[in-house]
Amino acid sequence: MALSFMDRFSSDIHTLLDHSKLNNVLITVGSKKNTKEFQAHSLILRARSLYFKAALSRKWVKSRNGIILLNESNMDPDIFEILLRYFYSGKLDITHIPPQTILSLLEAADTLRVDELIIPIQTFVLSTYSPWLRRHLALVHRIAFKHPPFKLLQDFFNQIIKSQPELVFESEDFVDVEETLLITLLAQDELRMHECDVWNYTIRWGLANTKGIKGNVDCWSQSDIDSLKSTLKHCLHLIRYFNISADNFKTLVKPYRHIVPSEIYDKVTLSPALPDNEVVYSGLCPRRGPIESTLINTRQAAVIASWIDQGLTTTEYGWTPYAAENNPFEFHLLIRGSRDGFTSRKFHDYCSMQGATVTVIKVRDTEEIIGGYTPHDWYAPRQALVKWKRARRSFIFSFGSSIEDKPVVSRVKHYGCATANSSVRGPWFGEADLGLKGHFKEEKLCVCKRVSYDKDIRQSAENFSVEEYEVFKIVKKTSNEKWNAKRDEKPANDCIAENIELDVKEVNIISDAVSVGSNTSETVDYVDDNDGNGVGIKSEEVEKESERVVQEGNKSRCISIKRTVKK
Repeated sequence: MALSFMDRFSSDIHTLLDHSKLNNVLITVGSKKNTKEFQAHSLILRARSLYFKAALSRKWVKSRNGIILLNESNMDPDIFEILLRYFYSGKLDITHIPPQTILSLLEAADTLRVDELIIPIQTFVLSTYSPWLRRHLALVHRIAFKHPPFKLLQDFFNQIIKSQPELVFESEDFVDVEETLLITLLAQDELRMHECDVWNYTIRWGLANTKGIKGNVDCWSQSDIDSLKSTLKHCLHLIRYFNISADNFKTLVKPYRHIVPSEIYDKVTLSPALPDNEVVYSGLCPRRGPIESTLINTRQAAVIASWIDQGLTTTEYGWTPYAAENNPFEFHLLIRGSRDGFTSRKFHDYCSMQGATVTVIKVRDTEEIIGGYTPHDWYAPRQALVKWKRARRSFIFSFGSSIEDKPVVSRVKHYGCATANSSVRGPWFGEADLGLKGHFKEEKLCVCKRVSYDKDIRQSAENFSVEEYEVFKIVKKTSNEKWNAKRDEKPANDCIAENIELDVKEVNIISDAVSVGSNTSETVDYVDDNDGNGVGIKSEEVEKESERVVQEGNKSRCISIKRTVKK
C-alpha cells in the first residue's frame, strides 16, 4: 500500500516560515523606504530556486553571527513574499490578483528562476486579462521581450503587431513604448490609420519623452525645438506626409514645421496636389488606410465580412472572424447621413441599384452601433408600394455601445421578408426588424423589433432616431490569395458574384457563381430563383464535370447560377 500525505507535508513545511527559530538566512528586499526583511531557511531556498542555489554557494555567501545575508533591491517586497510562501507551501493562488501585479510576479519568478511557474502564469494572464493587456501594450512589450522565457506573451504581442498594429497607438500607455517599437510601427505599410492620426500620436510620444518641454508650441525656445527634433529624429522621416490633407497639414503639421526635415517639408508644401497627392517620398508607399467610416473600424468590418461568408473559418464556438488584413471584401462608402442627408430620397439617390450593401447605424442617445447586410439591390418602386425581396443571406447585427460589448448577428428566418423596398423608406430589414423612415435623425420613426430575423439586436423595441448612418457597397477583392484558398477548400453556401477562370473560350455568368469543371465540352445551364430554392438543371453529357456544387449540410444544390460554357 502506498500512502501520500502531500497536503499535510506542505502545511507542516509552511509553518516553518512563520514559527521556526532555525532560520539561517536574512533577505532584505526592496529599496529606499519600501524595504522589508524576510527570514528563511537556506535548505528550502536552495531546493526551490535555481537563483538561490547559486546565490547561497560558498563564494557568494556573506554572513553575520551565523546568519546568511542577502539583498534583493530590485524586487518589490510584496511580490517576493508571494513567491517565498510558494517556496514553503507549493501553492500559488493568483485568481484575485490584479493583472499588473501578476506580470510583476511573473518577472520575479523568472529572476529567481522558478521555472515551473513561467508558462502557467502566462497562460492565466492571457486567458483572463487579454482586454487589459491590449490596453497596456507598452508594458506587455517591455516585459515580454526583456525575458526570453516569456514566449507566450511574445507571441501575443507579435500577433497584434502583425494584424492590429494600430492597437499600440490606442493603448493607454502608448507614450511609454520604446523608440524601437515606435519606429517599427511607423515603417509599416499595413498600419490602418489616418496619417494625420499617426502624426498626432508621434508628436504626443515625442512630447512625453522630451524633458522640460512646454505644451504650447508658440512659446517654445530654439532649445525646445532642438530637443523635440532630437527625440523624434528616427521617426519623422517615416511619416507619409503626402497622405495628410492640405487642411490637416496646415493645422497639425505646420505648427511643428521646424522639427520636420526641410527637404520633406518643402517638397510637401510645394506640391500642387497636396490634398490627394499620390507621390511617394523616399520610397515610402501610401499606407493601406482604414475603412472610410466614422462608425466602424477595420476590425469590425472584418467581423461583418465573416458574417457575410457565414463563418467560413470555424472554431469550436462556431466561427472565427477574419483578421483585418485578411478581409476579402472592400467597403465602398455610398452615403453618410451627416454629409448627404437623412431621408429616404437621399438614400435611394445614392444607394439604389448598387448590389450587395452593408448599412451601419448609430442610434441617437444610446450610442449603439447596429446595422444590416443584403446581397441584393435596394431600389425605389413606383408610387408608395412596398416590394419584398427574398434572400437567405441577409442578416442584421449589433456591436453594442462600447468596445466591451459582444457582437451579435441575427440571421433572416422568414426568407420572403428579408428586405423591403419602398420609395418612402430607407434601408429596411424584415417586417420591422430594422428599418429607417421619415427623417431618420429628426423624427423618431425608425424601428427595430424582432419579427423576421432570429435574434434581438436591441434590448428596447421602441422607435428610435439616428445619430449617424452609413451605407457601404460590398465588393469582392480580386487579388486576395488567402480568400481564394479558403474558397477552394470549402465553398460558401452563397458567394458574391465573381468571374472564375475556366479553360474555355467563353464564360457567361449571370448571377452568383460557384465552381464547375474546367473541361466542359457542352452547354451547361444552372438555373435558380435567386433564393436558393431552385433546382440545378444540367446536361447528362457533362455530369461528371459539374459535381463541384455548393454543399448545404449533406444536400448538394446549385445556387443562383446561370452559366453558359462553350469550348
